[in-house]
Amino acid sequence: MFAILISCLLLFYPHGFATTQLLSSNDTQKLLSSNDTQKLLSSNDTHLQPLLADFWKYWVNLPEDGNPTEDDGETVKNKCVMYESDSTTFLLNNFATKKYNQECEIKASNPIFFPFYTAWCDNGLKGHYGTQSYKDILDCALDDDRGFVVMEAWLDGKKIVDVQVDNTDIKNLKIAKNNLPQMTYFKMITSPSFYDITLTNKTQNSDIYQHQEEFAKSPKIYKAVSHCFCAFIPNIAPGNHELKYHTLLTHSTGLGGSWDYDSEVTYKLKAIK
Repeated sequence: MFAILISCLLLFYPHGFATTQLLSSNDTQKLLSSNDTQKLLSSNDTHLQPLLADFWKYWVNLPEDGNPTEDDGETVKNKCVMYESDSTTFLLNNFATKKYNQECEIKASNPIFFPFYTAWCDNGLKGHYGTQSYKDILDCALDDDRGFVVMEAWLDGKKIVDVQVDNTDIKNLKIAKNNLPQMTYFKMITSPSFYDITLTNKTQNSDIYQHQEEFAKSPKIYKAVSHCFCAFIPNIAPGNHELKYHTLLTHSTGLGGSWDYDSEVTYKLKAIK
């Protein structure tokens, strides 16, 4: 149940960034759009589901010394944390209470995938060990993504995502605000079935697992499910770019506890042809 707590600083930063205007509960009710909500619920693109699985397979086994969320200080500079497969560039999971600055070279031919707020659960975790119930693991992942989520992203100074989602009731998700109704880049993705996730002795936060000894010396495969409020940029031109994304999470109380946070990531990207 505590899968989303992966290697992060679980503190609440009480002041949002200047660009964010958080809606009051009354404003939220006025601005809810059933069309936007239905568009989001139907945006679970089948071609993105494997990418979400690939992201978590990478992120779960990212060594702590390679994870900038483990660093002290308010700003983490001049690192390049990403995973580049043959077909996709995966960027930093921004679950923490800091600002991160990253500098990376990427393949211009690859699309870019990054999460605003994401969770995974698997059947090796405490409380879920050995279960073969997809619903049980899905509910675990959904519960870890509970909250009121403000998500923004900019590519080369142009805002490409500007949405607020009320997911405090995971059975009744609603769009509270959406200034870019076409939702070109913003996606909600849910695993439609189990996928295999391999745990190794590099696994972060191994203490959330029922039997850590199972992967201490050799890899162990568990059955996993993921959920994500993500962004997907299908192409980027060769050259220099700046990509920034921001998440403000409140009201995150779920079965695993509360982990409100305010985080911003800026990538200076050099896209190589």
